[in-house]
Amino acid sequence: MYIRKESKYYKYLFFSLWLVAFLVVFLWGEAILPEKYFRDSELIMEMASGSTSPSSQDGSYYYTTLVFEFLGEHLSSLLVFVTGIAYIATMSFFVRRWDELAYGSVLLMPHLVLGLSRPQKETLVSILVIACFFVYRKSKNLSYTLLLIFALYLSYGLVRNYYLLIIAVFALLLLMERLNFEYKALVVLLVLFSLFLLPEDIFFKVQGTRDIFNSLRPMGGAGHETIYFNPLTPDSAQAFMGNYFSSLVYFNFPIFFVFTGNSLYLQIYILILLVSFFKFSQIESIELRLFGLLFISHLLVLLLFEPDLGSYMRHLSSVSIYIMMYFSWMKYERAD
Repeated sequence: MYIRKESKYYKYLFFSLWLVAFLVVFLWGEAILPEKYFRDSELIMEMASGSTSPSSQDGSYYYTTLVFEFLGEHLSSLLVFVTGIAYIATMSFFVRRWDELAYGSVLLMPHLVLGLSRPQKETLVSILVIACFFVYRKSKNLSYTLLLIFALYLSYGLVRNYYLLIIAVFALLLLMERLNFEYKALVVLLVLFSLFLLPEDIFFKVQGTRDIFNSLRPMGGAGHETIYFNPLTPDSAQAFMGNYFSSLVYFNFPIFFVFTGNSLYLQIYILILLVSFFKFSQIESIELRLFGLLFISHLLVLLLFEPDLGSYMRHLSSVSIYIMMYFSWMKYERAD
């Protein structure tokens, strides 16, 4: 596989700065940050302690609750603490210049605030991401690496079902990597045509949950100012494609719809992603393109059902490790 030479100064500076930031949020987050940033974690830990009953014996909230219920309060906090340090250390692996320190900081901060410092679903996602990258670093066989990545995602997909869709999209993108432009265009057309063969209730199950969830949220509640409703009722292939294009524009160009500090930060985050995608497009090696394709798979699936900008930011930033490598891909060398 590809590894990179280390440059210790910026690496250690990045790790030290963000370790301190992580400790501050880990220890005093509720006192210095808005309550809405920790609502998911509070709900999961309330269910784990038994003070709140889960709405169903299924779904990602329920299974995540089982994990933290099994660990208990202290071991759950220890897991979050160790995971946070491991995530920052993994990000620091790619930092060797001041611009990479800046890029990495922008990519890391939302995950540190929204998903890394408290027990929640993103804790398990962070572990998944670190595990995938560890497999990539240690394996010199692409087939073996892909096999383990698929196994990890399929395993987590049993808990969080849309990860099965992510890995399916990833498989399709891998297939398209080996095709020329004409065949890639043909695959895209076949995917679009297949939408017209699906029953109508599939579209509602995929996209309609966003509208249901948002309609039940209290006016003025957390994230209410950035919620997104489908402009079309998701009951046909045409409406599905229209809603998807609309969400693509809304979630990736948020400052044109909601101008707040958070939407501005998300816009900067998206612009950094565009820079990384440009670098990604110049890479021919499938080994170096691997995590770029995996990140794109996450992004494409999230656009199906994300209810608001904050949720999109939280879920997208949890896999920021996948995209960090493309800011410095020219410094990679083949390992002996």
